[in-house]
Parts: sequence; C-alpha cells; structure tokens
Amino acid sequence: MASMADACKGILDLPTEVILQIFGLLSPQDLCRIQRTSSAARTLAQDKGIWQDLVQDAVPGLKITSTGPLESFQALYASQYPNWFLLKNRVWISDRGWVGKIVLNFFDPRRGCIEGLVLLCGTQPIKHVRWKPGRPIWVTLFEPEVKLYMDSPELRLKPKPMVEERDLLAYAPGFYSSIRMDPLSHRDSPHSSFILAKSIPETAQYAESSLWPVNLIPSKSRVRILPDNEFDDPPRKISEINQNAFRIVKRTAVESFNVPLMTRVLDTYSGLNPDLYRPTSERPYQGIWVGDYSSHGAEFLLVRQILPEDENSDSGPVLPDVQSSSETIETSEDLPKGDRGRLEAIKLTGDPNIPQGHYTWVADVGLSGLIRLNSDDFFGRCRVVRACGQVADHGFRNGESLVLICLNFG
Repeated sequence: MASMADACKGILDLPTEVILQIFGLLSPQDLCRIQRTSSAARTLAQDKGIWQDLVQDAVPGLKITSTGPLESFQALYASQYPNWFLLKNRVWISDRGWVGKIVLNFFDPRRGCIEGLVLLCGTQPIKHVRWKPGRPIWVTLFEPEVKLYMDSPELRLKPKPMVEERDLLAYAPGFYSSIRMDPLSHRDSPHSSFILAKSIPETAQYAESSLWPVNLIPSKSRVRILPDNEFDDPPRKISEINQNAFRIVKRTAVESFNVPLMTRVLDTYSGLNPDLYRPTSERPYQGIWVGDYSSHGAEFLLVRQILPEDENSDSGPVLPDVQSSSETIETSEDLPKGDRGRLEAIKLTGDPNIPQGHYTWVADVGLSGLIRLNSDDFFGRCRVVRACGQVADHGFRNGESLVLICLNFG
C-alpha cells in the first residue's frame, strides 16, 4: 500500500485534468485502491465522469445519464459488479431440454436492475394456398408475431445495497456466485437463483462430452451442461468467471402422496455473439429467423451465411447433387450482391423431433447451388437452389436427411 501512496504523491502534483485522464485509463479495482491512499486522491478517484464512463461502457446501446436509485455512479457500478457482462451480449440462449429458450437482457436505469425477458413467437391462424391448379401441393402462409414476455422476467438482478469500494477489491464467492432473486411473478417459484458459471480451459474442453453452446454455434467460451440435480463448482476468483454464460436454478415445492418435495430445474445460458446474427452486405441472409414447424409451432433459427473463403467452409452436411436445367446463370456477377456461399440454419429453439442446437436445413445460394430459374405466377422469378433438411422421429431418433428445393428471392 505504501508504494501505491508514494506513486500517487507524484501524480497529484500534475494538473487536475491530466490526473483525471490518467485515472480514466485505470480499472475499477485500481481506482478503489487509489481512494485508500489519501483524501485528495480519493476525491479525484471518485470523479463522477470516470465512473459514469465505466457504467456507460458496461451498458452499450443505452445512454446513461443518471445514477438511478444509487447515490453515485461508483455506487451504481459496484451495485451490479461483477455481473455487467450480462449486457455485453443482448441475446442469450438456453440449453433447456429439446425446446431451448431465448432471453434478451436489458438494463433499467431508473431502478438500476438487470432483467432478462423471454422471446416468444405466436402466429396468426394458418392459411393454405394451392401452389398450382390441379396439383396437390399447398403452401402455408406464415405470419409470425414476435414479442417479449413482459409478465415474468426470467432474470432480475436488483442493485446490491450498501456497496463500498471494498466490494470491488475483494471477491467473496459465497456472496457473488449465487444470488437469490425475488419472486418474479405470482405464478413463479419463490426459490429462483442466478448463478455465475465457471470457465472451462480450452485445453480441457475436448474431454467434456456435454458443453454449451454446442459446437455448431461459434462461441468464445463454453461451459458444462449440468443435470437438474447436479451442482457446479463455483468460480473462486474473478478470472474464473465465464463472461459468456450464467445459470438460473428454480426450486418448486410439490407434494407427492402427502409428502412435501422440492424439485429443481437448472438452465444454462450462453451469450450469442452479435457478429453471428447481424446481416452485412457480404452476408445479407445472416440473422435470427422464425420458422413455421407445423404442429410444433414457430421456432427460432440462427441462419449463418458461410462464404467460400471462411475457415472450415467445406464442413457441414453434404448437399444433394441435383441436375441443373439448361436455363442457368452464367457467372456469379449475374447473381444479386451477397448471394454467395451456403446458408446453415441451426435451431435456437427446437422440438422433440429436432432439438435446439442441431441443423434444420442447409442451402447453397451461390452459383454452384443453382438448379434453375423459377418463373411461375405464384412465386414469380426466383432461383431454385440445392438444399437439404433434417427429419427425425420423436426423441431425435432415426434421423435422416431430406432433399429440399429452396426458393431464393435474392
């Protein structure tokens, strides 16, 4: 501590604006250490602008102008420490059974809360239209209604009261690694907890048979998938906290043969890198899409556009060899811009036949995938390209590939 104090003495001789620029480059932990050296250093290290910038950096996409229910921006930052990583990725996907779940995380500056809302999709009454007169082929008209379930947040972290600078300097696993959340609605279990996940070293991931997210979804880090009745070893220090995953455990009291029992449900969430679903001029089809899966309802898909120059671009399902017609496009310059490579649709939410985390279909939208040009009145002028889909029995058994004809309206 003496060396820190001696260093601060020399820095405090500089102009105030220079000191604040230097302090603005420091970590929250270093700022708290400086505050312990002297009253003058404490005043400067508590500068409103420095801590407001730290909170703003933790909440991308939302302008932070007030401290909400806290007395200062430093207190606001400490009140959600070390959970600010929950806002770095907006979209989080769950490993729950076959069906999965998508949660969008938000920050409420008025209450200082971090909340996660479940993304849902409903549909209008199904309508069927005959493709061509005299042919028994019907087309389903799909009108999805995507919305957030506002009544019951999946995640709600209220700001921690009575936080001081020591809370940013010391990491107490028993306090930070598991946070009991208040009942989120009158229908929810009163026992619901947010749990930090522990990172798995990349060198050890090969030995784990069940990791989330699955390998089909690129991720900076992965965590173990845990059964509902198993407990994970919590992170013991800040460096062990997985910045791309968290868990939610729900305990519900039930009664069986007049004997009270406690059931436990554990969901593991992983953040989805925005680069995977943000469309670009090179990858215009990339994104999170909604698909109509008949009796299973609407399901969310991650559609990735893999370009020929991408690493491992030749991996994935083998597309069927379908003979092209004589009416073809001669060069790739005749294709719309961005119509290159292959589209890989991975289920983010699934069903008992094809669960979340698996391919549902793959299509080649480049020149090599062209079969013919369509020109009927129903679909108009579009390209028919090579594609394949996956079907299976209940329980993801007896899986088979299904040859598809994909209509591309690019």
